[in-house]
Amino acid sequence: MKKLISLILAALMLAGTLAVAVMAEESPFSDVKVKRWSYKAIKFAYDNKLMDGVGDGKFDPAGTMTRGMVVTVLYRMEGSPEVTFRSDFTDVKAGKYYSNAVIWAKDNNIVNGVSEGKFDPGGKITREQLATMLYRYADFKGLDTRVAGDLSKFPDGDKVHSYAKNALTWATDKGLITGVKSGDKDLLDPRGNATREQFATILMRFDPEQLKYPVEFNDPVIMSHYTEKEYPLVTDADIYVATDGDDSNTGDFDHPFATFARAVDEVRALRAAGEGGIVVAFKAGVYFTDKVTMGADVSGTKGDPVVYCAYGDGDAIITGGAVITEDDFTDLSEEERGWFQEDAVDDVKKADLNGKMASYTTKDILFGDDGVMTIARFPNKYADGTDYLMPYSSETVSDHHLRINQPVLKRRVNMYHTVEGLQLYGYITTGWYKDILDTDGYTVDEESGGYDFYIPHPEKARMGTLRYNEFPWWLYGDTAFQNISEELDAVGEYWVDPNTMTLYVYKPAGTYTFPSVKRGVDMHNCDYVTFRGLTMTSYSEHIVKALECSGTTFELCKISACSGTTAVYLDGNHDDLDFDAVVRECDFSVFAGRPFSANGYNWRHNKFSHRSNVLFDNNRVSLTNIVIDDGCAVEINYANEPVVSHNEFVDCSRGAIDYGGCCNLVVEYNTFKHCMYNSSDGGVLYAWNRQYDWGNVVRYNVFFPDNEWYGLYIDDDEPGTEIYGNLFMNSTVCIHNGRSNYVHDNAMINSSVQYAIGFILEALDGYNATGDTSYITSGTEGFYNSWVDFFSVLDADPDLKEAYFSRYPELATLTTDLDKIGEPEFVLTPRNYVKNNYYFTKEGAEYTNTREYNVYEGNKAFALDENPIFVNPYLGDYRIIEGSEFPDIHFEKMGRY
Repeated sequence: MKKLISLILAALMLAGTLAVAVMAEESPFSDVKVKRWSYKAIKFAYDNKLMDGVGDGKFDPAGTMTRGMVVTVLYRMEGSPEVTFRSDFTDVKAGKYYSNAVIWAKDNNIVNGVSEGKFDPGGKITREQLATMLYRYADFKGLDTRVAGDLSKFPDGDKVHSYAKNALTWATDKGLITGVKSGDKDLLDPRGNATREQFATILMRFDPEQLKYPVEFNDPVIMSHYTEKEYPLVTDADIYVATDGDDSNTGDFDHPFATFARAVDEVRALRAAGEGGIVVAFKAGVYFTDKVTMGADVSGTKGDPVVYCAYGDGDAIITGGAVITEDDFTDLSEEERGWFQEDAVDDVKKADLNGKMASYTTKDILFGDDGVMTIARFPNKYADGTDYLMPYSSETVSDHHLRINQPVLKRRVNMYHTVEGLQLYGYITTGWYKDILDTDGYTVDEESGGYDFYIPHPEKARMGTLRYNEFPWWLYGDTAFQNISEELDAVGEYWVDPNTMTLYVYKPAGTYTFPSVKRGVDMHNCDYVTFRGLTMTSYSEHIVKALECSGTTFELCKISACSGTTAVYLDGNHDDLDFDAVVRECDFSVFAGRPFSANGYNWRHNKFSHRSNVLFDNNRVSLTNIVIDDGCAVEINYANEPVVSHNEFVDCSRGAIDYGGCCNLVVEYNTFKHCMYNSSDGGVLYAWNRQYDWGNVVRYNVFFPDNEWYGLYIDDDEPGTEIYGNLFMNSTVCIHNGRSNYVHDNAMINSSVQYAIGFILEALDGYNATGDTSYITSGTEGFYNSWVDFFSVLDADPDLKEAYFSRYPELATLTTDLDKIGEPEFVLTPRNYVKNNYYFTKEGAEYTNTREYNVYEGNKAFALDENPIFVNPYLGDYRIIEGSEFPDIHFEKMGRY
């Protein structure tokens, strides 16, 4: 009996539980049953206040979503941020449920209008249109929008409009959109209308946590050699520009515009009207451009960039320079002839710069057909061979000024009555920096008769007190102030009288250019712009400067003659986009400073999840850092997985490439010839210290002779670089205190691998002797503290830490524990590996310069005389003799081709 009562009670309790469960699952909508396939999704959208019913307690699950409904839901997903309504669309009025949502979506590039001035909020939305909006919203949120897979698995995948292919491929790959059953087939149905229950299901699948960029590091992939492409003559551009055009024209082929700036204005108008994939074509000719400004309103998209290209025979030249040709030169007047020595006067010609240049300063460098021209200090009439600014004593009198005590200089000032007229041309030089001396704001010291001149960069000049033959160690023996020229008597020399704006050139021939405009193209938040086939030249600051831009591309361009520090400067400091900077098949030649710099969006913003797809491929870079010795020719910083490949670097005065703050950088198949010949710090390839630079690879490059310093320089605490398959000739590999660097299977011809002894080792040795850690932790150099910060970031992000440690297991063995100083695991203890390299020297001797904990093994030495492998290495002919035995190094992979 008791058992029966228990069973009855249990049954009653179960029935009650089931009743409660049924009540809990009661649908909020009368037309959506609990058993309906989409019920959970509809309940999810309703509970999260993303979708409401259509009235009378109904949801209308099979009803079609409208454009207004979709933007409203996305707006709610973003928390309904405050919006100031504007009448951007004639069919969107204030006070509607979708009014603010439409303005928000437009401002964030999630939607465009359907036609000029119209949004069509009540228009039914197709599945491919819906995917496109979701794709743009995900991009706005900084989620993973990389396109993977394809649509071929759907029988109707070819029915997708081109504008929606990337979006639908992404949405199906992420599982947001699946097929629609039609018999035994799953159809994509891209042009079918999206129903309300389908959209609710997509919302339930749209999990931002699952859609984040995965924290992972891909293995570097060996790239094939870049294949040159020939771009056809442009016949279907949207906008045309020609030197004989007019900015009042319509901009079509028969009625072209005349200027770059007018073309950009037209792009702005087309983008505002919803146009994409815009092409602007410049007819061959010369276009003088005074800073063209581009903002977000002239951006392209990842699939459809805005393209600025050339068409017609000859070069389309964008220039900010004043051009002087041979026809501009005339003979000297009788008075002017009296200025010059008899043996030079007949070969000096003059050109009037009035009308070509607004003004002239010592920073305006003259570029000739063969490179940077040489500035003469003053006309030869006043040169008596005693006017060297050194060896007379000179000293700094303030942070920014250099005092020159020079009797002959005083005599010249008295003749000209102004220092500007005298033109004190020369370099302020140190081991890694040189700049033209600026004569602005000079003062005269009446007591000593000395003259004080402005030093542009005292923090880099480190002048101190300088006297002839008494140079500080950091000058590496260079002269503090160095004249470029004494007399105007050699081809390639010139002088400008700033009072009359007259240019004097010794034996002028060819074409000359003064950069008279600071910046050519100024971009800010302007994404996916391509420059193709253009010649861009002669600016005094930047030829192109792109701040917070993504997707900037240069193809088949010629870029030259910039007198600023950096000609092309790209900055990917962008909050929600990958960097995607591409430079390929371009010719960079003749620069006062560096031609190219790219800064990704990586460590400083903890954006390892973002890729910085910087590709610098198949370019020729020559004659760089002629005046400004501040950084190598190509600079790449804070980038994730950048690639520098198949390039040729020739005559780069400072060095070829420097990088820092990069993960998984690949430098491969490059040729470096005659680089680093006029500087004494860093290397042809220079890695500046950043402890998170793990995973970088340097392989299959050729380092030719002619550089007295380092071919490859790994600075300070730079870790985790693998260096293999390279050919080093007469150049040293230096690992300066870094750790976990692997140098293996390289051919070293009259070259070596060295370990420098710098402050880190001295600090460690000092601690071992005294036990005092203050120098290590003081932050003077920041190495120890930055390692501590690095591990703190990893500890705060378990996913990032796991990704790092799984990819680079050695990281897990490192410690910042000060009790471990001097042991192999301490972060500042150099522990590098030099294995299985082949040394070719006259004597066949190996180079060893190791310290404790470094590993040096398996290397082999060969005498060039006894083991003739190369045709004539003493004359620089390093071709392999046919039939000679050679170690397992793949020379066919090395270099550009």
